[in-house]
Amino acid sequence: MSTIENGLSTSKLASSKEYREAFVAAFLKRYIPFQIRTIRQKREMSQQQLAEASKVTQGVISRAEDPDYGNLTLNTVLRIAGGFDLAFVGKFVRFSELVTIVDQLSEESLDLPSFAEECREEFATIDRPEPNYGRVNDAELAVTNLLQFPGHQQGSEVGPPTASGNAACTGVMSGIAPSGNDSTGIAMKIPPQGQSSWHQVGSAWKQ
Repeated sequence: MSTIENGLSTSKLASSKEYREAFVAAFLKRYIPFQIRTIRQKREMSQQQLAEASKVTQGVISRAEDPDYGNLTLNTVLRIAGGFDLAFVGKFVRFSELVTIVDQLSEESLDLPSFAEECREEFATIDRPEPNYGRVNDAELAVTNLLQFPGHQQGSEVGPPTASGNAACTGVMSGIAPSGNDSTGIAMKIPPQGQSSWHQVGSAWKQ
């Protein structure tokens, strides 16, 4: 049954800001444990198996699946996501989107393949070139490039060269920023306006 019948303005969510805050807190407290338990059971994993894959103890998994625990940390959730080989993304949303999430929540919606399973499905149906494997220590740099914060000089860093390296190095030697994707598959930035040369510093590209 939908959380709202005729719209947000006539739902209980409109009764007060305090009610909305309490609803979100109660939902999130139960939503993450529900996901963890459901995904684990769908994959026929024991808590111990998930704990080993997540590099935590079985007790951590047990508490993470307990809707009454309420003290899950982001670090723990990320470790468990890694154990599932799934992405966990924190996202602020409008209340209308929250309602949609609540309405569509089901065990069937959590039948999620791991990254490796997605790749097998992809390569089984589409002819693609060899994957461009990124280095683990490049991941944070790639995300930093993607999500710039105020005060961070735009265009001051871009992703590392591609796995093949040749085209990227040629670009640097000629004073042109390497084109294409970095080793994580995220598009690389172009030089800041008025500048055209780039120099390789460590694993990052800096102007």
